[in-house]
Amino acid sequence: MKNLQAFSSWFYQKANLVWMFLFMGLAALFNALILPAMADKLATVPPLTVLDLRFGFTPEEAWQLLDALGEAGRAQYQQIELTLDVLYPLIYTGFLVFLLSLLYKKTLRPDSLWRLLNLLPFVVLIADFIENAGIVQLIRRFPERADAIAGWTSVANQVKWTMFMMTIGVVLVGLMRLLLVRFRK
Repeated sequence: MKNLQAFSSWFYQKANLVWMFLFMGLAALFNALILPAMADKLATVPPLTVLDLRFGFTPEEAWQLLDALGEAGRAQYQQIELTLDVLYPLIYTGFLVFLLSLLYKKTLRPDSLWRLLNLLPFVVLIADFIENAGIVQLIRRFPERADAIAGWTSVANQVKWTMFMMTIGVVLVGLMRLLLVRFRK
């Protein structure tokens, strides 16, 4: 627990608007330009959503997408998973950790265990990396149906999205707390 508290405290010490806006700008760049361009390259007919953007999927749905992508599409998808989808989670995690650290820095006492909430985005990051590893394995094994890998990849995907939504909730609570502290002054 002391290691987690030290890790959390490091972000509270380093948190400032420059770091938050730097990561926010990089995340915005990815969301506005890079990710849509990659999605267009992986477009299928009929349009199928990549596994990363779904909330869970069955082994059949995974196999159906990988089949629809074709050999070139699977190669591109794997390349994206091994490059951009390693970098992007690091960027959004940086943004969310610094945002949470800034929000809770002034509203929680330094000895409060609730300050560990700034580490919640790392759970999303770990789940995202597990999901990416699973997707890469599914692509590499194609056309073999690796249902067990698809199953745990889907679980990691659902953990990622659930924890991401919880993180957004913690951000909203932090914003409300900050507004209450400012209005009381």
